[in-house]
Amino acid sequence: MSTKTTVKTGGNLRRLNTHEISPQEHEFRAFMETRLVGQPEAIDALARAYRAAFNPVRNPFAPLSTLLFIGPSRSGKSHSVSLAADFCHGDPEAMVELEGGELQKEHEVLKLVGAPPSYLGYKKPPEDGDDSLERLGGKEKQPVKIDPSAKLAPENLEASRKGSSCPIVWIRINEIEKAHKALFDLLLGATDNGKINLGNNRTVSLRNCIIVMTSNLGMAELQRKPIGFVLRQQTTVEDVKSVVDKAMEGEFRPEFRNRIDETVVFHPLTPEQVRKVVDVEVGRIQDRITNNASGQMFVLDVDDEAKDFILARSDSSAGGVADMKRTLKHLLEEPLGNELLKHTINLGDRVVVTHEEGSDELAFFVDADGALLVKTARERRLRHAVVLAGDDLAELQDESAALVHDLEEVFGMTVEEFTYRKAAPYALKATVLATEQQVKALKVKYPSVKVTCLESPEGDEREAVA
Repeated sequence: MSTKTTVKTGGNLRRLNTHEISPQEHEFRAFMETRLVGQPEAIDALARAYRAAFNPVRNPFAPLSTLLFIGPSRSGKSHSVSLAADFCHGDPEAMVELEGGELQKEHEVLKLVGAPPSYLGYKKPPEDGDDSLERLGGKEKQPVKIDPSAKLAPENLEASRKGSSCPIVWIRINEIEKAHKALFDLLLGATDNGKINLGNNRTVSLRNCIIVMTSNLGMAELQRKPIGFVLRQQTTVEDVKSVVDKAMEGEFRPEFRNRIDETVVFHPLTPEQVRKVVDVEVGRIQDRITNNASGQMFVLDVDDEAKDFILARSDSSAGGVADMKRTLKHLLEEPLGNELLKHTINLGDRVVVTHEEGSDELAFFVDADGALLVKTARERRLRHAVVLAGDDLAELQDESAALVHDLEEVFGMTVEEFTYRKAAPYALKATVLATEQQVKALKVKYPSVKVTCLESPEGDEREAVA
């Protein structure tokens, strides 16, 4: 006879809000939401996987997460993983990337773990100082070790993080349905106990890995319906999910499907979301301009007429985000690069981009009165306080997450610490080391922040930028 136990509330019991997420996850979500359009389920799945990396009570004998992303071509499946790697390691290529189309033969899958003893290509387990370990790197970065005997060797997993302190290793397998069944057998063991055995008998731990598989399963059937870049009225997300479920049952064995933590179906984009893609990509170009190593930083102002023209040119085919990037490269990036080479755009200029009716290209204008940046050479980095205030805590955390990332990755500042004030008035305060030029560039993108210089050559506190 079982005894039922009821926990009494009240007294000294304090209810925990398990739905409130940590500041670190706020940063991750805000970074993804400003760069990945129309895929909230994918952001949720990646955020949960990211959270697992810092969960001390998670299962230590399994990868952090195993995800399957299914959807139309160029809907952002692979791009979402690149964004996550960029957030974690500051490089969208900081991952182990496998192509299912290149793993269609069993011997090609064997390259992932290396040849076993007595087979052609076998190499003994390398030791520190072993000549079989290739060392790559330059003066500015610590050398990394590469084990050429197996793509999934521990040294190669470590090297994929590009020297980042974040412990997560991203493994992306594109078009998983094209791979040989030997890869699925390998993944069965990897997702079961969080490790694989190489051909040379070394054991590789995958406990810090997030495995993301992408697939176009079921999309051939849906091609009879117009489901390309833009969502048509006669094709719904429910249609996609129904077809995908049937395709997975026919393609993947039940034991493999059971090892997948989450399956995310990527949506075709609505017209409004396609427009937002233009805004996101233009913003990425502005980020590259702001972080221009040559010092030719300027403000890019692309008006609605220009964005409408870019959208019309991109929407003429079903090429998706990739077609959008090609259109932007042709219409925006290449003309801007040409003008920079001619030195017709100077540091601090405001470049206005518009479209004139009847033209098959964009029009570019320089507003020299919009100069906001001052060129300085070998400027001293001083300690500054960066404060962002807001009336809503959740909105503040979302906005400040992108700010904290951009301070280092976009503006090149050194962030010493940052704190939230979670009582009204809500605020984020970050202490950074930055030059005056970097501070002015920050104010261009974040005009609502208040930046105060905490030191000066004279030793008094002053406000650097009002």
